[in-house]
Order: sequence, then structure tokens, then C-alpha cells
Amino acid sequence: MRHRPRCARPGAHAMRNPLRPRDGCATGGGAGKASSRVFQNADAPRIRDLSCAPARRRQAPMSTTTAREGLGSPPRRARTAVRRLGRLAKVSGALGILAAGAYAIRTEAGYVATDTAVVSAYLVALRSPVEGQVSGLQADVGTTLPGGAALAEIRNPRLDLSGAEILAAQSARLRGEGAALEAERAGLQRLRATLQARAAGHARLTSRRLASAAEEAERALEATLLRRDRARREAERRSGLAAAGFAPAAELDRLRSEAEEAGREAAAQQLRRDALRQQAEEAAQGVLVESGAGDVAYSAQRMDEVDMRLSALARELLALEARGLEQEARLAAERQRLAQLRRASLALPAAAPLTVWRLGALAGERVAPGDTVAELVDCRAAFLVVHVPQSRLPEVAVGGTARFRLAGETRERAGTVLAAGGAAGISEQKLAVALPPPPLPMTTVRVALPPEAGCLIGRTARVLLPVAEGEPALARLTGWLAALRGWLGSGMAAATRLALAE
Repeated sequence: MRHRPRCARPGAHAMRNPLRPRDGCATGGGAGKASSRVFQNADAPRIRDLSCAPARRRQAPMSTTTAREGLGSPPRRARTAVRRLGRLAKVSGALGILAAGAYAIRTEAGYVATDTAVVSAYLVALRSPVEGQVSGLQADVGTTLPGGAALAEIRNPRLDLSGAEILAAQSARLRGEGAALEAERAGLQRLRATLQARAAGHARLTSRRLASAAEEAERALEATLLRRDRARREAERRSGLAAAGFAPAAELDRLRSEAEEAGREAAAQQLRRDALRQQAEEAAQGVLVESGAGDVAYSAQRMDEVDMRLSALARELLALEARGLEQEARLAAERQRLAQLRRASLALPAAAPLTVWRLGALAGERVAPGDTVAELVDCRAAFLVVHVPQSRLPEVAVGGTARFRLAGETRERAGTVLAAGGAAGISEQKLAVALPPPPLPMTTVRVALPPEAGCLIGRTARVLLPVAEGEPALARLTGWLAALRGWLGSGMAAATRLALAE
């Protein structure tokens, strides 16, 4: 079967004569060899297809007007229509951008506009007070918990208890020493009672003996007084006889001496009687005043020694009791500390419900004291962190009403400007969401948001900050021009993209 040759440039034949078939040329005799040569040299450049030459000569020529009307005119008209539509679309887009810019300028007049704003809130960090493993995690990120609710527990089963054991041993030793001192005091008290009874008996017997001696001295005094009186009477009788010469003078002198001696002896016996009576009274009180004896009995002396030891024991017991109480307090504090270290509960503040913003540890992880387990936010206390150029800061009216629209929404919201500049300085470490560092010198403005049902933290917004009353017209004009420049820049960028697309 012979192959039907194709033209070397079918596109060229199609442009010259649309009636010519594109699948091949009409061949006569000897076309097979030419066709074979064409297919054999198909990869060689610039090889003329000789089999198509007779066919070109046999075709009828087409006029130029017919070719233009058949092929050239429809594509040119289509391209012209497309160009006109493109110009119309560009003009319409430019007019729309200008209208939007004019509306924006009119809307943002009297405000400082910025797109660098984010809804944020202060973080409440729950840190682990002890070392241990996190267990019983009750919430995940985004969960809202009521105030005072428990979030997790920190457990440490491998806690060192040696400190409590040492304190318990010391407390037991102090209790043992106290018991020994109490037993000694009880024995000394019994000994003192015995010595007291012996001293009382000795004093009683001594008092009786001295009373008897005093009674005996009283009787001897009476006898001496009788003898003195008899000697005086005898001397008086002898004196009369001696005066009459019937009695010798020596006898009278002897009688007088006996009377005087008896009087002096009676005086001495009276003193001894009084002394014995005094000793008896003192002995009844337990005091001995006899010569060669102590002031008290031996039992009383021993009782004094026992009293001294009892006083020393009382002081030792008081000191030991104080040490024991201190040791018990230290032991109780150590046990309480160990209980807290063994198991600690992480609870939310009781002020308001909080939402879990970030988890620093998961269940089963081991944390050290001070490690952050979770960070929470109060969605009802959210505020806007806004960056504005420092040159526009004097225009912001603190206390005024700011307007803002969250990204992806058409609803406009309102808030109150709380602080601007240095007064609004916020540590980024305390914020749930912070703005990236700006390339230009910027300052921070904080705007309070009204409480809402949802949590808006983390969403960006376009903010219109109110301008202070009495702001110069030049500053307002600068704001309008800045807004116009922004909208024109956006319009030019959109027009450029349309042109590139065309």
C-alpha cells in the first residue's frame, strides 16, 4: 500500500487557499517514490516537498480581496472589540477606585487611620509551684473555664522525705527526755513529802523537849527564889541579934551573902527559862537555835536540796517543752510543705471566667517550679493595640471614640481610646498577641473594647482614631492626603495588575 504524501508546510497552503485539503496533495504516477523520499528525509531541515509542487500549480489562484474578506477581517474585528472592552473596563475600574477613595476620604475625615492594629489582652500565667508531673488536665486550648476552677494537678511521688523523718526523730527524742524529767520530778516530789514529814516530826519533838526544859527551869527558878527569900529573912533576924550582941557578925555576913547569891542565881535561871521558851517556839516553827546544831534539821536541809532540784527540773521541763513545741511546729510545717510538694492544684483566679490561650505543658510532662503550665486570657477585657506614626500621635484624642472594622467583616464597631504614647506602653511578654516591630518610628495606642459574646483576640483590624478638638487644619489636611495617597496607591496597583493581565 502506498503512502499519501503530506505537504512540507500545510499551514502555508491553508493560508493561501482554504479550499485545499490539509491532509495531503493529489498525486499521480511516480508519487510513491517522492513520498518515500520525503518521509525518509523528514528530519532534515529545509527539504522541499516536490510531490506538492504540481498540486500548487494546478490550483486556481485566489484574489486578494477574497482572501482579506475570508480570513483577515474577522480576527482583526475581534481584537478591536476586545481592546475596546479592556479600555472600558480600565476606565470603569479607575472611576470606581476614585469614587471609593473619595468616599474613604470623606468617611475618614477627622480620624487617624491605620491598618496596623490587633485585638489583644493581658495574659494570666499559671505556673507550677512545685516540681512534678502534670496530671488531670481539664481543658484544651480555646476552652473557657469559670473563675476558681481547677485546671490541672502537679504530682511528685518521688519526693524526698528525709527532712521530715529527721524532725520526727528529734521530736520523739525530746518527748523521751521530757518523760524522763517528769519521772525524776515525781520521785523528788515523793522524797520531799517524806523529808517534810520527818522535819515536821523533828521540829515537834524538839519543841516539846525545849518546852519541858523551860518548865524545869521554871521550877528551879521558883526553888531558888524561895531559898533567896529564906536567906533574907534569916539575915534580918540575925541582924537584930547581932546588934544586941547575941549573934556573931560573921554569921550575919554569911546569911546576907547566901541571900544575894540566891537572888543572882534566880535571875540566871529566869533568863534560862526565857531562852528555853523561845527555843521551843522556834523549834515549833522548824528553826533550831541550840548550840552545836544547824539552824534547821537534816531532813529540812535535804528538803531544801530537793526543792532546788525540783526548780531546776521545772526550768529544764519548760525549756524542753518549748523545744518540743518548736520541733512539733517545724515537723508540722515540713509535713505541710511535703504535702504541697507532693500534690499541688493549679486553679484559676476567682475574678472572672478565663479562656485557655496557650498550654506550656501537657499531661504526663515533668515541670520545674516556676514553669508555665498554661496561659489564659479574659476575652471580656480585650483591647486593641494600635501602631500609629509618631508624627500623628499629637492628633489622637485620648478618651474619644474610635471606630474599627475587623478583617473579613463589614460591620463597624466602636471603642474608647484609653492611652496613647508612653502611657500606653505595654510589655509584649504580657500580651496574648503582639504586633511585629514596625519598620518606621511608631508609637502605641490602646483602645478598650466593649464586652462581646465571642472572643476577638488575635484578629487584625482597620482603626480610625479620633482627632483631638482644636487640631490644626494642616494636620487634618495631612491626614486626608495620607488617606488619599493610600487609596490612590491601591487603585494604581489594581490598574497595573489589569494591564499586565491584558
